[in-house]
Amino acid sequence: MKSITLVTKGRNTCEALENQLIELIGDRVNIKSYYIDGRIRNNIADDLIVVSSQIIYHEAKKYMNPASPVIIARRSLNYNEIDKLLDIPSGADVLLVNDLISTSEETVSLLKAMGIDHINYHPYSPEIKEYPKLELAVTPGELELVPDCVKRVIDIKTRNIDVTTLVEILKALDLLDEKANLLSAKYIKDIINMIKKIKRMADANKRISNQLQTIINTVHDGIIALDEKGNLSVFNPVAEEIFGATGSEILGKNIRDDFPKKYMLLIFNKQIGEEQFIKIRDKHIVVNSSLIKEDDKVIGALYTLKDVTEIQRLEEELRRKLRSQENYARYTFDDIAGTSEAIKSTIGLAKKIAVSHSPILIQGESGTGKELFAQAIHNASPRKRGPFVPVNFAALPESLLESELFGYEEGAFTGARKGGMPGLFEQAHGGTIFLDEIGDAPLSFQVRLLRVLQEKQVRRIGSSRMIPIDIRVIAATNKDIKQLIEKGDFRQDLYYRLNVLPLHIPPLRERKQDIFPLAKTFILNFLIGNL
Repeated sequence: MKSITLVTKGRNTCEALENQLIELIGDRVNIKSYYIDGRIRNNIADDLIVVSSQIIYHEAKKYMNPASPVIIARRSLNYNEIDKLLDIPSGADVLLVNDLISTSEETVSLLKAMGIDHINYHPYSPEIKEYPKLELAVTPGELELVPDCVKRVIDIKTRNIDVTTLVEILKALDLLDEKANLLSAKYIKDIINMIKKIKRMADANKRISNQLQTIINTVHDGIIALDEKGNLSVFNPVAEEIFGATGSEILGKNIRDDFPKKYMLLIFNKQIGEEQFIKIRDKHIVVNSSLIKEDDKVIGALYTLKDVTEIQRLEEELRRKLRSQENYARYTFDDIAGTSEAIKSTIGLAKKIAVSHSPILIQGESGTGKELFAQAIHNASPRKRGPFVPVNFAALPESLLESELFGYEEGAFTGARKGGMPGLFEQAHGGTIFLDEIGDAPLSFQVRLLRVLQEKQVRRIGSSRMIPIDIRVIAATNKDIKQLIEKGDFRQDLYYRLNVLPLHIPPLRERKQDIFPLAKTFILNFLIGNL
């Protein structure tokens, strides 16, 4: 199971954002959290680190392992709490309380962008010594920071991680396909709930009407609304772009009458609440709908439209690139079948050593899955975005070893490719090189291999220039290396250089409990491959 670490400034924000992540991906990802004001440790390393803001990133950077990927979260207001501010009289002065003055100012900007601009906001944080002594304060979940002069506090709850950042997190964890619908539903539900609340309060007050329009126009999805008679009452700019129609020619039209855009009627044919997928003007659209009710009376219907064409295009392009890459690790720990304690213990150890950059020596009999483990370790490591380059010493003739691994310059030998060729060590830069069947490496080659591992540099055949490389080495063998050392067939110093983190793969005869899960996996893969 993958894991992520959340880093925030204070405890309240930490707990709120952690709960948000648990709700979305807690069933698939281990989530750890730290906050700078209290619980923090050095050398934080994980599959992904999520930091609550740019400022917190600069403050927490010293605690983080530089090899771990980092996403700096964009934050959005809690839509379910915004309606609390609409009762504040126009022109009222309020303190906007947050843990940092920068986040206070950012919250003010978000509120004004949503049309909540009838209030005079005064950003405040504990670092501010001089501030107006006001009786009313608004805070996104930081109640303990409100100064004593305040008599009334409106808590709009901690700002959530924005949906765009959540999409980035899902992509980074390879969970976008699995969790996209849940994220979309939650995001749309919050918007719908917010619109419902504001709509109930719209009692011919033009200010509230303008705020509603601002919210509708700033969301990233198309929004269409019908009143109880079937007349179009809302048609936001994103909907205009999707349908190629303007609000002026659509608004007020009834879907039962002579509708100007017949193809738009596609979205109204399905039952309310039923998700549908339609194609409009070469765009693939996901449509969700909901009834708008007031005091349990239906007063209209709301449709949200998400254009998934671009997302699909990017995903197809990514998959195409991945399929075309030879240096790509396909397998993760989820692909390793087995329920025995022996294999579970081995997987557990492999996950622990995956986060390190030190060399690994995997030992096990033929057919135990050494390369499967090597690929899974790579995909669970900080280098997972880099290449995974496999080398099989048993399959490479000794005469080709040096040219394949170290590369060569143009004209280095007869038949050398024009322009030269980078070796496999160079190709593995920034990632992992897998030295399979290392026990078959000839002694003459072991000397050069040891020098590369010690100096982290390679020199192509026919060149005098040293090329620095940043690689993680995983070696594997089905032979007893210690016996090879005793016979003089393997260098002891190379063994110690490779065996920093040893991993033994137990043979199937020692874990007979895994025979059925493995057989089931092989049969399913065979059937899928022959469809």
